[in-house]
Amino acid sequence: MSISICIVAYNEEKNISKAITNLNNVMKKSKIKDYEIMIYDDGSTDKTNKIAKKFLNSKIFLISNKRKQGWINMYEKAVKNTSKDYLIFFPADNAFSSKKLGKFFKNYNKYDCIFGQRMNYYDELPYSRAVLSKMLSYFMNFFLYTNVKDVHSSHLYKKKNLRKKIEFTKGNGCWLEVVLNITKKTNKYTTRELYLTKGHSKNSSLMSFKNLFNITYSFIIIIILRIFHFKNF
Repeated sequence: MSISICIVAYNEEKNISKAITNLNNVMKKSKIKDYEIMIYDDGSTDKTNKIAKKFLNSKIFLISNKRKQGWINMYEKAVKNTSKDYLIFFPADNAFSSKKLGKFFKNYNKYDCIFGQRMNYYDELPYSRAVLSKMLSYFMNFFLYTNVKDVHSSHLYKKKNLRKKIEFTKGNGCWLEVVLNITKKTNKYTTRELYLTKGHSKNSSLMSFKNLFNITYSFIIIIILRIFHFKNF
């Protein structure tokens, strides 16, 4: 079994180096030998691309957009470009502590999906963002009959179960479509702990009007699709 670790970056010149180094060290210490780290630079206007190029080798690759195209574009490129059995998406801001990350991948090939749950996000995220994440997961589980404790965390997916195209949702809301589709296709999934790094950046764009609109729009669309049992919803 093999894993593709996808790091999605936009203007992360202060964090990208540490993010790549930490994830690469975790994989080197693990028993997983067949892996790749794919860095997706979404049209950064700072030195993110230049810094990432310094790390390229037989395990680490870089794909760049000329201009920013968003999460959906990055997701679809990742699914299309990798030949690995599993995919996981990590933010490039070095959000997750590498100390316990190795345990997240233990016996991963027994599952079709491992859902990550951020255990300390009330400590390391702005209160408003933490509450929003909690509410989103609650409403998704209540209205859509799932059991995913942290929708916007990082999750490890078996590639063959992933949608190649995001068809109905927008922006950050695309993860609702991805997660719900997975839970409809298989019940071979589990939840494992992830920890945010101490002092993690609190300057998040999740609370922007655009992202809140995209998430709300996507949630409503998915409820409608679920009511009519449309395309694995």
